[in-house]
This record gives sequence, structure tokens and C-alpha cells, in this order.
Amino acid sequence: MFSIESRKLKEMVPTWEEMIKEYKYLKNKKIVMVILIFLFIPIFYFLFYDNSQPIDVYLIPHSHCDFGKTGDYNVYNKTSKILNNVILELYQDREKTFIWAEINYFSKWYNGLNEDIKNIVKKVIDNKQLEFVSGGWVQNDDAVANVDGILEQITQGHIWLKDTFGYTVEYGWQVDSIGYSSITPTLLSKIGIKGLVINGVSDTIKTYLKKAKSMEFIWRGSETVGLGSEVMVTLLNDGYEYTESLNPDSKISMGLRVSHFLKYLKKQAKTIKSNQLIIPLGSNFAYTDAADEFSISKQVIEKILKHKESYRINSIQYSTLSNYFKSVRNHYLSNIDGQHITLFNKDFLPYTTNNNYWTGYYSNQPILKKEIRDTQNLLRNVESLYALATLKNSKIAQLQNQLENIRNEISLAQDHNIIAGTSKGSILKQSFQRIQNSRVNSYNILSNSLELILKNSNGSSKAMAPFKYENVVDIDSLEYDELYSIVFHNSLSWDSDQHVSIRVRSSNRTLIDGLQLIDSISMNPVIIQAIKIQPKGLTCFTSSSNDYSIYSIINIPALGIKTFFLKVNRQYTKKGILSSEMIISKKINATKILISSTLLEFTFDPYGRLQTIRNSDRSEIKNVSLSFSQYKASKGSTYIFKSSGDKEEILVKPDKVIHYDGPLFTQITLIYGNNSMVNCSHTSIIHHRAYRRSIERDKHYYPTERFLETSYSIMGQSDTEKVVSFEINSLPEKHNEFYTDNGIEARRREINTNRGFFQREKKLSSEANYYPVIGYIKVKDTSFVPKKDEYDIKASFNKNEQYTVYVDRTLGATFGNRSIEIMLHRAVGNSDQSRIEGKFYLNFDSIQSQKQVEKKTSLQIEHPPFYMVKKISSIYKYKKNYIISYSPLSKELPDDIHLQSFKTFLNNRIGLRLFNINNNDMDNQKNGKSNEFKLFESLNITSINETTLSFSDLKNHNRGLPSTLDAYLPIVSGESEYHNVIKSKNRYIFKQDNYKFAINQLEFKSFIIESATTQSNTEVYSNFSIFQHDNNRFLYDFSVLPIFINFQDDHNFKAYENTLKIENDSTQENFYLLTLTLIIFVVLIVYLTYKKKVNNKSD
Repeated sequence: MFSIESRKLKEMVPTWEEMIKEYKYLKNKKIVMVILIFLFIPIFYFLFYDNSQPIDVYLIPHSHCDFGKTGDYNVYNKTSKILNNVILELYQDREKTFIWAEINYFSKWYNGLNEDIKNIVKKVIDNKQLEFVSGGWVQNDDAVANVDGILEQITQGHIWLKDTFGYTVEYGWQVDSIGYSSITPTLLSKIGIKGLVINGVSDTIKTYLKKAKSMEFIWRGSETVGLGSEVMVTLLNDGYEYTESLNPDSKISMGLRVSHFLKYLKKQAKTIKSNQLIIPLGSNFAYTDAADEFSISKQVIEKILKHKESYRINSIQYSTLSNYFKSVRNHYLSNIDGQHITLFNKDFLPYTTNNNYWTGYYSNQPILKKEIRDTQNLLRNVESLYALATLKNSKIAQLQNQLENIRNEISLAQDHNIIAGTSKGSILKQSFQRIQNSRVNSYNILSNSLELILKNSNGSSKAMAPFKYENVVDIDSLEYDELYSIVFHNSLSWDSDQHVSIRVRSSNRTLIDGLQLIDSISMNPVIIQAIKIQPKGLTCFTSSSNDYSIYSIINIPALGIKTFFLKVNRQYTKKGILSSEMIISKKINATKILISSTLLEFTFDPYGRLQTIRNSDRSEIKNVSLSFSQYKASKGSTYIFKSSGDKEEILVKPDKVIHYDGPLFTQITLIYGNNSMVNCSHTSIIHHRAYRRSIERDKHYYPTERFLETSYSIMGQSDTEKVVSFEINSLPEKHNEFYTDNGIEARRREINTNRGFFQREKKLSSEANYYPVIGYIKVKDTSFVPKKDEYDIKASFNKNEQYTVYVDRTLGATFGNRSIEIMLHRAVGNSDQSRIEGKFYLNFDSIQSQKQVEKKTSLQIEHPPFYMVKKISSIYKYKKNYIISYSPLSKELPDDIHLQSFKTFLNNRIGLRLFNINNNDMDNQKNGKSNEFKLFESLNITSINETTLSFSDLKNHNRGLPSTLDAYLPIVSGESEYHNVIKSKNRYIFKQDNYKFAINQLEFKSFIIESATTQSNTEVYSNFSIFQHDNNRFLYDFSVLPIFINFQDDHNFKAYENTLKIENDSTQENFYLLTLTLIIFVVLIVYLTYKKKVNNKSD
């Protein structure tokens, strides 16, 4: 018995070896447990422990009343209700605040109020409860609107606020844009904006900025301008709409609202370096029931304030942007935590979400984009002539309302849904019609202004026939002794010395042959060349079958007017003015076709395809091809360009090639897709033209001689994107750098080829590298050319070549595989299948030569001379009654100084903007000339006061926060082309009487000028009897059909509500972290189980 028990006891007692094994197992287990503890402590600390600093929360009530979503004042009753109810809430509760951005609705609402309500509005403004932010007429698009359009819409809003309330806007709210151009901070800084809130930034960029805690940053728009182009920016975390917990429509209890909102605040606070947190309270057309919407947030505020210390909240309040930005600025100035605010010097283009590239709208509705830009340019002529007319006769002030209407329509067209072409077809059609109607008002003001400016004081006071805008001058209507006076206006600050065209119509070929254009000063005929607009053999374009374009080189003084006379010499027996015409037969074994300007020489193959280009100042011949192609894009939308495979070439072999020649230009015309020449529904026409001079002169080239002008007339096709490509074979094969113009300066672009580390597909398609081009796109070649061998007498060198393509409206463009690619037209679904017409201009020159002229050339292309006509019976009588040439300037301005604006406001105030367009490292002053210039000669100026760019009062910006450039921001390119410091040699001094101002490189200067007004007996045509419509207008000198856009009511409009609302990704990050932790835990458990089994087996 004892032995049995002892044996059992012995079996129960572990052996020494077993004890060692158990000890090792327990030891391993403890080590694992220690590892787990040390692993989970920092993870749980990171996830759950709150070590953040207490925050200040600024709630920003707002209502996004977007004109582009409605297209008209059809929602005026809704916005009126919003404003009525909001003002009442502000008046009853001093703690409540509200911001308002777009002035078009606000001004219409305010102007309809009685005086008592107006006084209440003024009171809440004085109490700083109602704050105007951005303050433009609309919220403009940041990518495709140009400088003139942006300044116009901002100025309309700011002037109204100043005249109505004496209010100056200091903060910006641009929350509905699709990406942001670098002109945004540059212009807003000069307008006087101290802080800007934005939203539409690519999701990858926003994710990076959140992780870097850089949602507050300084944005520098230009390295050349430097500090003067900087604006403090806050990027919204999750869009401009209500967070779910504060949304009045959310069906959750107040307790859940508070708890959810506190969690939301904690997440948002992790994305900023300061402890100042901005939270938008609003949405599209919010606050129709202002009392209810305010009550929800008011209750949340009150409940949080009761326990704010435990919630780690210093304060939570309704606020305006001014209060918020002042607090953010003070935080960084105090530098308590030693952190600098981030500096950013690129742009936010293109905008991307989920690997979709929002680059399609750069080229949407190209005809509408062209019409908006042309009408802007027409307004520029109206502004300058009307301003000059007001100084001669105060009676013209009765047309001020017409002028304001034109300004308003141009401003409305800058809306980010209108000019981008992304609204519904009915809205875009409405906008197009409004723009056309504004042109009628423009013609009326132009006619009256010319009458007042040119009328001789000693001439007859009897009213003659008015000056008229004639898109087509009717030659057949002239009686035997009648002729036309044609008055050209040059709106630029440089003398205009270039080729111009006049479109005429006659069914009598002999009348065209007998046309003469006579200089009113010398009274000598100038050389002219004519071309029939409908190419030979085509008979289907009946509206232009009797139309011709006549061309001449004319000189017009800067900001001036000059008169020419167009007459028919009925005894003319010499050779006519029509260009010589030769059809290139396919049977002829021609090797090439040559056309040339004074500066450039181009060769084409027998099919009219560009082969080579040579600059006369350079000996090299460059192989450059030009082709038209199209993408299939059924997967895209109005915003998103998403190609379906590679592009396919179109317009390969023309049915006819015609070569025209004459003293002023030579041209090749290519006709495609119509062998019968009778039915032109599928006919496309391409013209390549090189301008030249008829007589030799110095090396000063006309701007029209600097490029190959290519015109296109192509039918649209559903679900396609048509592009033109310039392949430059001389470039290095892997060249990946190009430049696009943002309207102020060129920005460097680099082809983006990498999607990211975690994405399988590395190669990006072309849509990822599209950028908006406002004026031009260019490629530089500075590649190294070595000596051929040791016996080569030529030394090795770096190339000095630049290829520039100018455009006539904003279009999307890219570069790759040694080709510049420009998207000319998009037709998403059934939208905009109209005939698309346009021009682009190819230049080849040295980099140094182009530095001096590229911006000026772009402006000269954009602002050609404008003319109006008057039918007269006698040149003698006309010259007795009218001045034939006029300019208010003492002389043309320096090449670097652009007259940006010259416009009139109430009380005879003249707004003047000057822009120093020099942004390179060269000295553009010639022959040692003085950098001082005087502007006006004949104006009796009484005062000049400098203002902001929107003609508001100048205020101290207090710039200069300590900042650090983020070199790791995942944006490939977009910085300024030049990073040079401003040099005094390119600084100009503007002197006028006792006033003196300096204008540095790439700097805007704005002034309000007051001048004494003289009187005249000339009557004003105040009614609309002169011009009734703008129908049947041809867009170009080569147009075969009047302007027309096919706006479909079933426009393939894909709403993008909430697409800018990028989900907060901190939850996703936490999910990844927890998943990783779980995997580690499972691996350790598996490991322990395995070790135990191994130990058991070994036992």
C-alpha cells in the first residue's frame, strides 16, 4: 500500500528536467506577455488617451446660394426668405453671426427693402454679426476664368459694398471650386484679403495635410512677387456643409448630437497645429428656417459650455472669419509651441478623387467659353471709351445703368458652374442668351462714346447717322457716292501695329476687286488682301456664300482711336485684291508646300500636314508635326475626363488642299469629309496662315508675324474629346517638363507618372496630366548637344529653343511623348455637338527672345483692335465734324506695362489698373531708356489715390508670419517658372503731375482718379433703337456659319453634390492600426500554441 502511494506521489512530483521545461515555458510566456503589454500600451495610448491641448471652436453659420446651380433669379424668393429670417435672428440675438459671399442675390434683396429694414441690416453689419466674405458678384471658377473676368466679378461686388455700406472685404470664402489656381492668392492678396477658406483640394493632398497637421498654411501665389502674393489659408476637413451631428435634418437626440459632435471635434483638432478650430454651419440654400437651424446649434453650444473643461474646450461660439483668422494669426505669432505655419508655393491642380481626374471641364463648352471671353474683351473696349467720353460730356452718365447691366452679366458668367460649362443645358443656354443681350447694350454705349469723343467742337451739332457694329459690312448697300468710315479702337497701352481683318459681303465680285482702304491721315490707300470665306467648290454654307475677309496692316495709337475709309473704286481696272488661289492636285508629285511669315518658315506635305518649322533668325530646321485626334470618353462626365483607351487620329487625308498667296499672308486650306462639296454636315475645314509684310522695314516684327495661325471648323460628336497635337521631334525622348500660363505668369509642370506606393497601376493616363491653359503652353529645350567628334570645329553647347502655342480661350492641355496636346472640344453624352471653331498660334524662337514678348504677344492676341462703322457720303464733311485720330496717353507705355483696366464709377471716378507683366530675369528696358513714364497727356486730373485691386480702401495687411516650406507635399509641380528676386532694373516709376508710384515685376497697381469734366452739345442715343439684336454674328474671320451652340435639355449633367465632401480618414487610419494590432496578437497566439505543442511532443 505504501509503495503504491509513494509511487503515485513520486509520479505527481515533476522531475528536474520537467521543472526546467515548465520554467522555460513560463519564462517564454512572460516574455510574450511583456511584449504584448509594451506593444498595446502605446497603441491604446494613441487611440484612446487624449493629450491634446484645449481648443477654441469657431462655428461659421452660412448659406451657399450658388447662382450657377439655378442660372437665374428664379430662386430669388428662397434667398429673400433666407436673408429675411437670418437678419431677424441676428437682430434678436447679439451672439449669433452669419457670413455671406455672393453679392448678386444680396444686392437684389437689399435694394427691395424699405428704409427701416435697411437700417436693421446696417446695424447687424456694424455689430460685426453679418460679415461679407470674398464679396464678389459670384464665386468664380479658379481654373478656367481669366484675370479680367475674376477682377470684374470681384470688383462689382466690392464696389457695391463700398458704395452701399462703406464696407471693405478682408476675408475670403471660396469653398466650391474644383481645384485652385495659383492666381487665387496672388489676386486676393492684392485685393486686400487677409485670410481664405477653401475646400476643393484632391483627397490625397488633403490626407497628407491632415497627417502633417497643416490644414492651416500660408499660400504664396508667385515667387517673383513673394510676400505680396501670400494669403493665410484654412482648408476645410469635410466640406462646407453641416456635420451630421449639427445638421437640423438629422433624426437623432440632443444627447447623441453632443456626444457625436465632441468626437468629431477631437478628430478635427488632430489636423491643425493651432488650437483654433473652424466648423462650417450651413449647406446649399440653408437657413430658410433660420430660427430652427440656429436653435439646434445653440443647444449644442450651451450643453458643451456647461462641461467645457472636461471636454478640453476653451470656448465654443458663433463666429465670423475675421474673428477666427485673427485668433489663428495670434497663435502663430505667439509661437508658444515653437511651430511655424506651413508655406505652400504651388497650386492645387488638377483636382482628383478616387483616381478620377477632374480635368474635363477645362475644355467643356468651348464656344461658350469663347463667347464669354470675347464679351469680356468687348466690355474692355466699352469701359475705356465710356471713361474717356465721361470726361467730355456728363450726359453719357444716363447710360451708366446699361453699363452696370453688362458688368453684372459678365460677372455672373464667371460662376464656377457657368464658365466651366458644367451646369444643366437649360442654365447654360440661358447664360449664353444673357451674354448675347449684353453685347447689344455694349454696342449702344460704344456708339455714343465714339460720338462724344470724336465729335469736333466746331463741327455741326446736327446728329449724323450713329456708329454701328457691323459684323459683316454690306458693300452692296453702298450707293454710288457712299462709303464707310471705319473707326478702330485699340484698348491696349501699346501702339497697335499688326494685321487686322474686316468681314464684307457682296454678290458682285467686281465690287470686291475695287475695294480700297484709305488712311484718314495720309489719305493714301493701304495695301489690302482679300480671301473668299467659303472655299472654292463648297456651296452648302449659304449664309457666308458672298462673304470675304479683307486684311491690312494698320497702326492705331495706344488706348487710341484711328479712322480709315472703306470705299469702292468703281473705275478700278487693275488686278483685284483677292488672294491668288491654287488647288494642290493629288496627281501632282509635289514634295512639299512652303508658307512663310517675315520671321518663320513652315513646310507641309502634299496633304497639308505640317512637317518643319524654321526661324529666320536661326539656321536650324525643326521637325514639327501637327495632327488632330480624338478620345472616346463614354466613362467621363462634365467634370471628369476619363478616356477609353488611346486616342485615334482624325482628319488624316483632306479631300481638297488649296494654297492661297498674296502680299500680306500666305495660307493653306484643307477640306475634309465631303467629296460632293454640297452637303456640309460632316465637313471639317482647317486653315494654316502665315502673315507677312508687303514692304521691308526694321527687325521689329509685328505680333502677327511671330506665329503660324491655325484655324479649325470641326463638327462635334457625342462622347468624344477632340485634341490637336504638336509633336516636336527634336526634343529629348524623355523630356517631361512644360509650362502653362495661369493668366499672370507661367507655371512649371512635370509629367506625373506615379499613382502611389499602394496602387498597382503605376503609369498614369493623359487625363492625369491635363492643366488649364489661360493664354499659352510652352516647352523649352535646353538639352546638351555634344561635339560630334574631336575633329568637329563646333563646340558642344546647350540648346536655347522654345515652342509656344497660344490659345484664344481657356482650354485643357498637356505634354508627353514629345507632343503638346490641347483639347479643343468635349461632347459628353448628347451635349454640345455643335460645329466648333477656333484658333491657335504656334511660335518657335529662342528662350531669350520669347521671354521678352510671350506675355505681350498673348495679350495682343486676346485683345485685337475693335471697330465700328458709319455710312457717310463725303470724307470732307466727315473730317470736318469728327476727329480722325485720338489717344489720351502721352505716348505708348513701356513693353512691360499693361493697362489692365480703365473704367468709370459713379461721381466721375475713374478706376485705373496697371500691371507690370515682366516676370523673368532679363532687363527689358531698351537702349538705356529711363524707367519713368507719364500716363495721360490731355486729361485734367485733380487727384490720384492708390487702392486695392478691387478699388477698395488700402489697409495694413500685417503680413509676415514665420513659415516653413513643406518640401514633401505630394504635388509634382505647379511652382512659378522663375524664382528670381525682384530687381530694380525692371521696376517702373509711374509719374502723373504731382503723383508718383513704383510698379515692380509682376505687380498690380490700382488707383482711383478724379478729373475735371468738360461739356459738349452732342446728344446721347439713350434708347435701344440703334441695336436690337446680336443674331447671325460670325465668330471668326473664317467662320462659314453664324455662332450657334447646341444646348441639350437632356445635358449629361452628373450632379456633384457632396463630391467635395471628402470623408475624414482618421477613422480609416485607426481601423488600419487596430487591424495590424489584431494580426500581431493572432500571430503571437499561434506562436505560443505552436511552442506548447512542440514542448509537449518533446516530453
